[in-house]
Amino acid sequence: MDGIMAKPLVVRLGSAEIPLALEKVERSDLYGYVEIETFDSKGRRCQMATLAEDGKTVIGISGAAQVQLSPEGEWLDKKALTPTDAHGQAITPVGSSYAAPITLEQKVSIAG
Repeated sequence: MDGIMAKPLVVRLGSAEIPLALEKVERSDLYGYVEIETFDSKGRRCQMATLAEDGKTVIGISGAAQVQLSPEGEWLDKKALTPTDAHGQAITPVGSSYAAPITLEQKVSIAG
């Protein structure tokens, strides 16, 4: 996606609107990473897999997905779900910060 600019986050300070170009930063960009390679006795590279709860099914890398199921075990379409709070009460989702400029209303300082 090189060359495609994401929609900026726009903040309003007084009468000025300031577009902020956000850039995703991966944890590995900040702290680095270590990759461990494992080989079998014949020198072949091993791959990560998960053993399912049944003790028989091996799930390869990228072989699992997250889905929502009803209490009866039926597949639920994500659009049919209702967001709730910790007590199960329906809540109204907050709108996107990208939908309209965000007015900066409070002035703070970095001094203690």
